[in-house]
Amino acid sequence: MRKILALIALGLSIIASPLAAQKTTGSGRALTLDQTITDPLGVVAPVRVRVNGPRSDAAFPGGPLQDADSAASVNQTIDLSAFGAGLSERLSTGVLQTSAMASIMQGTGTARVNDLAFSLGAITPVTNIGSLLNITATTVQSTSTVTVSPLDATGTTTIENLQLSGSLFTGGTLTLTAAQQAALTAGTPNIVIFDAAGVKITLNRQVETTTNNADGTTTLALTTDAIAVQFTNAPVGTGVKNGELLIASSSASATTAAPVSP
Repeated sequence: MRKILALIALGLSIIASPLAAQKTTGSGRALTLDQTITDPLGVVAPVRVRVNGPRSDAAFPGGPLQDADSAASVNQTIDLSAFGAGLSERLSTGVLQTSAMASIMQGTGTARVNDLAFSLGAITPVTNIGSLLNITATTVQSTSTVTVSPLDATGTTTIENLQLSGSLFTGGTLTLTAAQQAALTAGTPNIVIFDAAGVKITLNRQVETTTNNADGTTTLALTTDAIAVQFTNAPVGTGVKNGELLIASSSASATTAAPVSP
């Protein structure tokens, strides 16, 4: 009788949960600015800058299963006058929000930034417009979700009223082409809208990885950055800038147990 009950229980487990979660995670990071500006001649000391907004993290098992954080705003001005008279960098926002959830079925992370304004160069007082690069948007949001059964990853990005300007762009402004706007609306990942002078700007950047672990489990992970600005030896006055600015970054992962076999 016990053997029959055990077989019934095993059969039910195969039907109900062909792929069980060992672990899921979710994470949201409102913004991250991590950069170093150096003098190629070595005369001026390097300037290292790190700015972080609110973040949320969740994990199953071990918790917390849900997490949320927010901040009223971020306002940072970085003095770069050592690399040129009047040079600076300014990052400001309105409300920032992050959330994360993890369960036996999926992991999810979300990040949202309101009233984004980023400026680089000789910044004009009052207007806060930078001579090299300006990025503004009223709403920037991303969500990453990884489900267990089926094992799948989905990333989404919402950007409202995006505007880009500065001497980096021909004519002083950068407007998304019809194809780029359509791709963003359709949720197409990794839309590169600018890549020159050491600056690369990507919308809805998604990095997905699949790892087959030695114990027979599989881990699927996804990170979605609504706006990713990468600096690679980008000239800023007499200095060069390396690092990145990530706006509304979310991530999720799921590690599945090996499928139950009869």
